[in-house]
Amino acid sequence: MDIKKIFKYYFLIIMYLFIVVAVLKIIILILSPPTPDFKDSIDFGERGALFLAVITGLVFTYADALDSSKKNDIIKSGESFFKSFLIFVIAMIFSIGLRSSLMNPMNPLGLPDIVRSFGGISTLVLLIISLATIIVSGLFFAIGMTGLLASFRRE
Repeated sequence: MDIKKIFKYYFLIIMYLFIVVAVLKIIILILSPPTPDFKDSIDFGERGALFLAVITGLVFTYADALDSSKKNDIIKSGESFFKSFLIFVIAMIFSIGLRSSLMNPMNPLGLPDIVRSFGGISTLVLLIISLATIIVSGLFFAIGMTGLLASFRRE
C-alpha cells in the first residue's frame, strides 16, 4: 500500500478522534457538577465558537480568492463549518439553560408535584436533545474538514 494513502487515512482517523474528544469534553463539562454560573462550560464553549467562526471566515476568504472551478467545493465546506458554528452556539445556550433549570427547579405558580415532575421530565428530554445537537455540530465540522481536505488534494 502507498505510504501517502496510509498517512491520509491515519490523519483522518486522528482528526475525527480529536473532534469526538472535543464534543465529549463539552458534554462532560455541561453534565458535571457546575462551577458558579457554568464558568468552565462557557469558557470552553467560547473557545469552540471562536474557533469555528475563525475557520468559517478563513474558508470563505480562501474561496473568494480561488477561481470558479474550485470555489464551489470550498464554499460547500464553508457552509458546513457555518452550520457547525450556528448549531454549536444554539446547542450550548440551550444545554446550559436547561441544565441550570434542572438544578434549580422553580415553582412560582405553586403547581402540584405531579405537574412539576412532567416539567422536569420534559426539561431532561430537551437537555438530551440539545446535547445530541452538539454531536450534530461536531458531525458538520467533520464534514467540512473532510470536504476541505478533499478539495486540497484535488489541486
